Amino acid sequence: MTEPSPGGARARPGYSRRFPSSLLSAEIWLERGLVAARLGGELDIYSAADLGAALGEAQREADRGSVLFLLEALTFADSSALGVFVGALKRARAAGGGVALVGVPEFLLKTLRVTGLATHLPAFATVEEGWDRLETASGRAEAPENTHTQ
Repeated sequence: MTEPSPGGARARPGYSRRFPSSLLSAEIWLERGLVAARLGGELDIYSAADLGAALGEAQREADRGSVLFLLEALTFADSSALGVFVGALKRARAAGGGVALVGVPEFLLKTLRVTGLATHLPAFATVEEGWDRLETASGRAEAPENTHTQ
C-alpha cells in the first residue's frame, strides 16, 4: 500500500502544513494535485475552525479542491467535525472535485450512516481506493441531491 506522505516523491513541493493542538494533530499537504489530510486525536469544536480554515487554504491551491482524509488515528469527532467534512465537500464540489475518507473509525462510520452523510462522504478501506475515487471523479462534480427550490 502506498501511503501518501508530505514531501514524498509525488507531493507538490512548497506546500505542507502541520499543526498540532492539545487534542488534535493534523497534517495537510498537496499531492497528485489533490489535498491530503491526516488527522489524529480529537476533532471537536475547539479545533474545527482552525482545521477548516487550513483545509480551505489548501483546497484553493489544489488543482480540483478534492480532499483525501486519512482518519485511522482519529479518536473522537463531534458535530463540528462533520461540519469540517461537509465544508470541504462543498468547496471540492464547487471546484469540480470530491472528498474521500480512508481508515474511518467505526464510531464515525456509524455517525455518517445515521446522519445520511455516508452517501456524500464515501469511506474506503485503502489509500489507493480513495485516490482512485478522487482521480476518477476529477472534472465531474456530483450534483446536489435536491436542486429545486420551493
